[in-house]
Amino acid sequence: MLLNTKELYGCKLAAPDGQIGQVRDFFFDDQTWKVRFAVADTGAWFSGRQVLVPPDAFGRFDHEENSLPVNLTRQQIGIRPPPGRNAGAALGRGTVPMDLSPGDGRAAPAWHPALEKTQLRSTHEVTGYDLQAIDGAIGHLRGLMVNDENWTIRILIVEAGRWYAGREILLSARKVRRISAEESMVFMDLALAEICPTAGNQSAPAGRPAPAE
Repeated sequence: MLLNTKELYGCKLAAPDGQIGQVRDFFFDDQTWKVRFAVADTGAWFSGRQVLVPPDAFGRFDHEENSLPVNLTRQQIGIRPPPGRNAGAALGRGTVPMDLSPGDGRAAPAWHPALEKTQLRSTHEVTGYDLQAIDGAIGHLRGLMVNDENWTIRILIVEAGRWYAGREILLSARKVRRISAEESMVFMDLALAEICPTAGNQSAPAGRPAPAE
């Protein structure tokens, strides 16, 4: 099933021994489009810190409870930003390199020089970026849809510009050429003539099937 990341912001992360906190953001690899971790605001139980939780720990999202189960205990939440690299501050930068291996499962800083060049982007930050086709402006990024089986972003939800009456359209993430944080822009490998809105595209709720790629 595809989930709109906007629906997941604010949802509860439920560990076996209690609630971890609420989802504030996701960081994804801008080459593979795989979500590498969720940013969780832990609240009072962990001194209000933000912790990073890998998606391989997630269960299936519960729409009724607005909850995402996590198969880690509070003590096993083992990924946090390295010293001086606060996840909250990273939201404003849009990218952050990070070693995401959980190690021995304990809550400890992690960093690996080999990942210095890895570009991890915030779903929260890129929402609102302009989209540029090969031959002109498409519109604005309004959301991202992620496959909850492998936690790979599949679909961009785009508010089209005047060229298509401001309607929402769904575009494949595979058609993204590059993302520029400096320009707040997503560059697509598509011409405007290739972009065809899907049926019923006025909204893009969780569970909507992906358009053909």
